[in-house]
Amino acid sequence: MALPADELSPRRSGARTPPHNLEVEESLLGAMLLSRDAISDAAEVGIEAGDFYKPSHGHVYDAITSLYAAGEPVDPVTVSAELQRADLLDAIGGSARLVALQSATPAISNATRYARIIEEHALLRRLIGVAGEIAELGYDIPDDVTKAVDTAEQLVFDVAQRRTTDSMSAIRDLLADNLDRLEALYERGESITGVPTGYHDLDELLSGLQPNALYVVGARPAMGKALALDTPIPTPTGWTTMGELREGDLVLDERGGSARVTYRSPIHLERDCYEVELDDGARIVADAEHQWCVRDAATGETRVATTAQLVEGGVRHAGRPRWSIPLAQPLDLAAHDLPADPYVLGSWIAGACGVSSALDIDGDDPAHFRAEHEAAGYVSGGRLLARELQQLGLLGGVPPLIPDRYLRGAAKHRQSLLEGLMDTEGTILDGGAVELVLADPTVAGQVRELVCSLGGRPDPVEHRTIATPDGDARFDAWALRWLPRDPVFRLPRKAARWSPAPGLPSARAIVGLHPVDSVPVSCITVDSPSHLYLAGESLVPTHNTSFALGMAAHAALESHRPVLFFSLEMSRLELTQRIVCAEARVDSQRVRNGKLVEADWNKIAHATGRLAEAPLWIDDNPALTVMEIRSKARRLKSKVGDLGMIVIDYLQLMTGRGNAENRQVEVSEMSRGLKILARELEVPVVALSQLSRGLEMRADKRPVLADLRESGSIEQDADVVMFIYRDEVYNPDSADRGTAEIIVSKHRNGPTGVSRLAFLDHYARYANMAKGV
Repeated sequence: MALPADELSPRRSGARTPPHNLEVEESLLGAMLLSRDAISDAAEVGIEAGDFYKPSHGHVYDAITSLYAAGEPVDPVTVSAELQRADLLDAIGGSARLVALQSATPAISNATRYARIIEEHALLRRLIGVAGEIAELGYDIPDDVTKAVDTAEQLVFDVAQRRTTDSMSAIRDLLADNLDRLEALYERGESITGVPTGYHDLDELLSGLQPNALYVVGARPAMGKALALDTPIPTPTGWTTMGELREGDLVLDERGGSARVTYRSPIHLERDCYEVELDDGARIVADAEHQWCVRDAATGETRVATTAQLVEGGVRHAGRPRWSIPLAQPLDLAAHDLPADPYVLGSWIAGACGVSSALDIDGDDPAHFRAEHEAAGYVSGGRLLARELQQLGLLGGVPPLIPDRYLRGAAKHRQSLLEGLMDTEGTILDGGAVELVLADPTVAGQVRELVCSLGGRPDPVEHRTIATPDGDARFDAWALRWLPRDPVFRLPRKAARWSPAPGLPSARAIVGLHPVDSVPVSCITVDSPSHLYLAGESLVPTHNTSFALGMAAHAALESHRPVLFFSLEMSRLELTQRIVCAEARVDSQRVRNGKLVEADWNKIAHATGRLAEAPLWIDDNPALTVMEIRSKARRLKSKVGDLGMIVIDYLQLMTGRGNAENRQVEVSEMSRGLKILARELEVPVVALSQLSRGLEMRADKRPVLADLRESGSIEQDADVVMFIYRDEVYNPDSADRGTAEIIVSKHRNGPTGVSRLAFLDHYARYANMAKGV
């Protein structure tokens, strides 16, 4: 029987015919017309009507499966009637076509293989179609390339997951799925329908962690990672101290840019403190839990480690310093209106012309200085610097200090200032080193700060006693020496003699870790991508979760569900140590200092054996975006199957869209992205979130929804919002020491309430309370 014209011409993709096999499609349909087992086999493979290359074959398949689902007999007569009701019988070639399909079937027993071939060809056709979409996406030259790459990856992922892009469903289909789910839950006979958290009361309240849901856990930032209150902290406008910083203040990060303080802790007393000594003379006092981004000479890795871990690892390895801190990048600061040209001011200060405001160009190289000064508008014998120096406060007998606006100016202005200083008083040493000797220690310290701000690594300022040429008198001087990366001279004869040293250092080595008496300390959190900020006069980069970790470990160990843990604050090694401590129930302090007893080793060995088999993955990239999290989660799902849980520690440390209007918009986009991730992968997503400091001003310090940072967007996107409250944090003599309240303040699909847990501080672990407590 002749088929319609559209059935005779194969569908093409460009100049080539897409993958298909009409004989296989006909063989499967014929087998299904002969045997209900063949229908069941095809259904188990999961093919759909749209997987058939020939539209008429899809219509026949749809009619057969509809009859089968309704419990009706399936044969050419009943299928013809079903197609007639849908007005599709003529489109497939009439009843005779069905009889022909049935009679031409090679083997009913091969139905599963036929279905697999159809599925594979359909998958390849989808892949070809997606490849075309991705090509068009690239040719269109999108404004947001990162978003385009994410879209392309999503398209390929959808092919791999055999997902359709149609998000509409008829209510009759949804009702059937809902009944199937209810029946499955009823037959299980359990109240916990999601992924168990391991905390019994919380599981009863939430029925476990549900797929497609976003869970937000709010808590105060960890009470550690603190520096002494008198630690100097550089800012875009000058200097402050750790004790003077407040939320909203601007500091500097290791890239040289500005970063805003998003949290400042209360002042902590009685902490174990250490003085961290660097090879350039810098000394910083920090508590044992303060975090540093260091290179480990023992492993060759760059990682985050606490002061206590640095002490435990030892200062030296194989005869050289074990730990080093990468140098900060040159400060990238805004330009200011400067009364005097930076080069001219530098040459004036270096020449110590504090008494006279006239430019001194009577020494060596007068032609060079005259040309530089005249280019800046200062003509010898004409206009003097008096007005500018008066405006800068450098006249009147005071020491000629470098004004803050020059030390915190644009990089090109700071470079010009340094060149003026070096052309006037700088000297060239062997091996690419340079030196500047000045008569004032304060100015020498300022020049050291200037060199650091340009990415240099100067030695400590050295005091010297220098004799006059005739030897009749001696005077004090202060020398600064360093190995420049870039030229620091304009003066031709000096510039010609200097060349950079090979193998310049890119880090400062830690040469001492000295216990000191406890001092008041405080910590801050900043919004830079790496969460590092600069501290100390040498501009040293430094850093700014047991409940969620317990849920993740339980899901992986007890429920054997794959868990993906994104740790944006702690390194994977530190996180692993916490998991081992909690699982082995070994004192975390003994693990940190290595003072383990025999029983500890047995517990650790047993816990390590269990954890080695757990499907738990940890990612410690500190600058993750939502797109990267989605990409990594998709890849893991394609590798291991459905995920049991995704944990992000924590939300405000994620890197958002750089061109967002403000931080609140940025956080809103991130929380919305995590909600989409939960629905897309059908997995519970647990995101830890900071709380604002407003709660510390209230009498009752139990958190409420308004205490979430950027709370509007987070609260709106979250299906469940939980808070952790430990009364002993605020009241050391609390009767509730050793306990924690898990406050469920929002539950979109269930009740709210409070669950009480035991907090085992020395194990860094939460546990279920004994019944009756």
